[in-house]
Amino acid sequence: YYLDAIEVPNINHFNTQGSSGGPVGILNVSFIDEVTLSSSAFGATYDNPLSGVMQFEQKKGDRRDFNANFRLSASEAAITLDGPLFKRNKEESNTSYMVSVRRSYLQFLFEFIGLPIRPDYWDYQYKISHKLNVYNTLDLIGLGSIDDFTLENSDDLDQGGQSVFEQAPFIEQQTNTLGLSWKRRNKNGSGYMQTALSNTLLINDFSRYRDNDQKTDLYYKNDSREMETKLRYAYHHFMEDWKVSVGFNSQISNYRNNTIDLIGGTAYSTSLEFFKYGFFANISNTFLQDRLDLSIGIRLDQDTYTNADGILKYSSPRISASYELPRNWKINTSIGIYYKIPPYTILGYQENEAPINQSALYTRSMHYVLGIEKSFSPASDFSIEAFYKHYNSYPVSVSDSVSLANKGADFEVLGNENVETIGKGRSYGFEFLFQQKLSKQFYGIFSYTFFFSEFTGFDLNHYVPSIWDSRHLISFTGGYQFNRGWEMSARWRFAGKTPFAPVDIEKSEITYPELIYDFGELGNERLPVFNQLDVRIDKTWNFKNWSLDIFLEVQNVLASQIPQPPEYGLTRAQNGEPIEPNTLEVIPQDNSVPIPVIGFVIDI
Repeated sequence: YYLDAIEVPNINHFNTQGSSGGPVGILNVSFIDEVTLSSSAFGATYDNPLSGVMQFEQKKGDRRDFNANFRLSASEAAITLDGPLFKRNKEESNTSYMVSVRRSYLQFLFEFIGLPIRPDYWDYQYKISHKLNVYNTLDLIGLGSIDDFTLENSDDLDQGGQSVFEQAPFIEQQTNTLGLSWKRRNKNGSGYMQTALSNTLLINDFSRYRDNDQKTDLYYKNDSREMETKLRYAYHHFMEDWKVSVGFNSQISNYRNNTIDLIGGTAYSTSLEFFKYGFFANISNTFLQDRLDLSIGIRLDQDTYTNADGILKYSSPRISASYELPRNWKINTSIGIYYKIPPYTILGYQENEAPINQSALYTRSMHYVLGIEKSFSPASDFSIEAFYKHYNSYPVSVSDSVSLANKGADFEVLGNENVETIGKGRSYGFEFLFQQKLSKQFYGIFSYTFFFSEFTGFDLNHYVPSIWDSRHLISFTGGYQFNRGWEMSARWRFAGKTPFAPVDIEKSEITYPELIYDFGELGNERLPVFNQLDVRIDKTWNFKNWSLDIFLEVQNVLASQIPQPPEYGLTRAQNGEPIEPNTLEVIPQDNSVPIPVIGFVIDI
């Protein structure tokens, strides 16, 4: 993820350390001006992406006047301010700012629906832009979160709520990204330079107790800190139809971790500091009367910690081409190799006071993409794209003999274990995408993806479906703007039957409340399809100096059952006490209730 040329390792609250997942986004949509998702053929300037790059371009604050936005819904409240700095008596300032703070109310929502979990978070975001002169600009950006995931017991908990209370972890997390970006344009228009200096921080305190009510009998604890300080430089030069880009990136990584795992039988304390660096070059041009666009790039990456054999070991060339056909048709294709360093949780893992994953290899992915797109108008277009992505040197768990691609789908720490980077994987299929920007009062985006996602364990000839292998993905978001400030919008999401690893009941009865999964059965069982429709109605009133938007949203309006793996809890007597010795039983689930949300937005 990149925010105005500053890399942000994770944009989610309660993120799964060791991966990029998380249930709630950090970014405030009021900041976003443009989003670009590259699922392949991303530029050589980006180091460490494996499957995609998402670039967020933020708005700049108003250089003339002060503005404010306040938003309140059932899950959060947010305030966003922007305006000029040091304006004095000038009509327009050279410096502007945007700042926002959000506060969650999820803890009240979960209390209302009878769940014992209390996810509580704050986040903040800011951007200060300064125009030095016509050719030089400075942007200072910041993004951070404070997360607190706690539990609250109650006599009113049903059997399902009691099992959630017993099995859920306690999480305290903080993230922060601070970055300064300098962009300098050549006076003759022949190119520009961009330099970015940034620091990112993740503090994660993750704990599990056998007695969550008293927070006693600790059996797992991960107390860790990740910090990266990065310098990026890129120069882009234009020579007639040629564009040449060169640059480098450097990074100082600091990682500290104290782990206690009584079930796995490990306890260690680790501290790492190493240097990571890379170089890139890219050249592009147009041919055949501007119909053919061709781009060729290469990256070289290395670090001072893993046992790599020189910087050429992780060289990653890529090439992409686009050919424009008559009547606004276009063919796109790309081939590329990409590398990603293992996460710190893997690199810092120790046994017998010694790191055992130091020789872990970078994960390698190779992409093959062919697509066609059609532009109907400046406001609407569609594309069809076929893709094949092959992965090598993927981490495989030594204890479970399963690819780490099949872990990390829940609240946990991913990669804190002994691994071998020998696994393989593949993802292939096609995607159809139609987009209609706001035109004639309608807007919408629809996508359908048919795909396979498979990974190996230690048997490199045996691919099994991954936990993401739903085969079908459908997403639609759209709306219609009526007269007099009324708007109706909808969001529809559909996913096919997804594999899951069943619980090993015999082992879990011994380790409860820790559940042990039988990854050897992965792919033999699948969840039902996921199908959810959300509908929202907005009414906006525009006054002289401010506006008011009141909205009503109903999530899961069709009352669809949200598929989840079977939930297990202790077998209990009529008085609610567990029956000795521990035995587990399936807990009935019903999450098919529509959720109404009322809120408002004030713009000043």
